[in-house]
Amino acid sequence: MSSTIGLVMRKSFNQHDDHIETLTKLADKVILFTVNVPKCKDLRFDNVIEVSSSNEDENISKFSEAIDKHGINYFITWQETDIILTAKANALINQDYHAVKTSMLSRNKASQRNFLKKHEIPSPQYYEIQNENDIYQISKDISFPVIIKPTMAASSVSVLLANDTYDLVNSFREINEIVQSNKGLYYDSNYAEIALIEEFLPGEEVTVDGAIINGKFVMGGIHNKSRMMGPYFEEDEYTLPYLGEDFSEITNICENIVRNLSLKNSLFNVELRKDRKGIFKVVEFSIRISGGHVYRNIRDVHGIDLVALHTLSILEAEKETIDSYKKRKETPDKCTCIKFIYRQGVIEENNANSIANNPLFKRYYPLAKKGDQVFKAPDGFDVTGLLSLITDYKSEQDLITLKEKARELDKELNVRIKSTEETTLV
Repeated sequence: MSSTIGLVMRKSFNQHDDHIETLTKLADKVILFTVNVPKCKDLRFDNVIEVSSSNEDENISKFSEAIDKHGINYFITWQETDIILTAKANALINQDYHAVKTSMLSRNKASQRNFLKKHEIPSPQYYEIQNENDIYQISKDISFPVIIKPTMAASSVSVLLANDTYDLVNSFREINEIVQSNKGLYYDSNYAEIALIEEFLPGEEVTVDGAIINGKFVMGGIHNKSRMMGPYFEEDEYTLPYLGEDFSEITNICENIVRNLSLKNSLFNVELRKDRKGIFKVVEFSIRISGGHVYRNIRDVHGIDLVALHTLSILEAEKETIDSYKKRKETPDKCTCIKFIYRQGVIEENNANSIANNPLFKRYYPLAKKGDQVFKAPDGFDVTGLLSLITDYKSEQDLITLKEKARELDKELNVRIKSTEETTLV
């Protein structure tokens, strides 16, 4: 039986080369749905269909036409902002509307908080915010500092450690600008709760990536993340393997979420951070895996291929084949680090240049192109690029050394910018 996969990536498909390579090996045909259609024919795809960045009805119509014309068996995405759209596309094929509801839950942090509370899964104390008046009322009942964050964004965009009501109001106004402008494709529709005020978790932070296979959670990898203490929380320094002693605790939390989601097959991601008592609490979860080079690093360190595992499960491969892809290297001999590159200004050049010859170098993803204007906190949260390094692993010192080297190589990247001092923040 032939298999055709629809890949929904309205943006950022060029940062997922490893994912695409795996997908094209397992599916007979892959059809890409994107806003940014390549100027030249991309031989990895059997067809590329242009979709809208915001018109859902138009996109659903194109999915329906493609199903009839190309015989698409399933739609997948690795992009956070496309999980709802992808679930709705799949509902055209399999009528699984539970998956649509779950994708909407994954995109909305306010709904997540209610879900976690209902199922007694550890998560921060929280308040839902609809407008500025809510902030003034809630401020009477909370102890600062607290976190304020958008309900629908990603990558820690506009997440702030607020020390008083003034901070909360200013941050809420910035979040509201994201909603109104639809920047980043985060808010595709109108939502009552556009922000959350949460308990601040000051401890260690990790991100977990895995898959749901026949309703069961399969662990991929646990990345340690750079411990940010505010006021801003830019993503940085994802490292493998995980060095903590909380593997069972983290796994149990993931299994508990998966059990209550009642999904059969999906990718899966959970962000956790420790509270003041050292207890992990769920910051957020999603039915996709982390972007960038996380997928490949998990493959290199733990030997488990999450994209292949997910693809085989949705294509209903033989159980023995799927089980063979679940094997995970518990004692790895490699370690990796992903350094997030932040700059401020207008991009003139953005590439790895000579550091690509460094023996530790694995990959550099330029996320901003020439002419783009990028901002770093506090003016913005644009990631200019992702630098991935790898080396042999024998002890924790290897990871420490690798992080230090990533910081050095950050300075040697060919990232040239024009100062924004004479430009206006937009």
